[in-house]
Amino acid sequence: MPESDSERLKLTPEQRRFLGGARSANPPAAPEQKPAVPEPAAKVKGPAPVPSPPSETPSQPEQHHAPRRTRGTGTSKKLEMQKLAVVAGALILLVATFYVGKKFEYWRYLIATRNEAKIAAKATGDFAGAS
Repeated sequence: MPESDSERLKLTPEQRRFLGGARSANPPAAPEQKPAVPEPAAKVKGPAPVPSPPSETPSQPEQHHAPRRTRGTGTSKKLEMQKLAVVAGALILLVATFYVGKKFEYWRYLIATRNEAKIAAKATGDFAGAS
């Protein structure tokens, strides 16, 4: 347990309402209940009333607390999906980079041979009648 107030977790009033009151580590023992003494029944003409079974009473009064929420499930799912999208995008970018890198030499070769063909055609056209 924290010894000083500076180490204590600061809770807002809303958080205190949500989390409920403080609970001790050792719950207090429930006081013993005395069995109820049935009242003497008055004589009634007609069908005898059916005695109801004694209702089980809890040893402690029921405490109605707000249900505990799991912490950060929605946020963690969003973060997991974002991480997955970033990883998938990085892999696609990496594959595209290698693909362009391999094709770059081929594309440069195509462009260079087209330009050389144009230059060669122009040069032969200039000296077509010389021989």
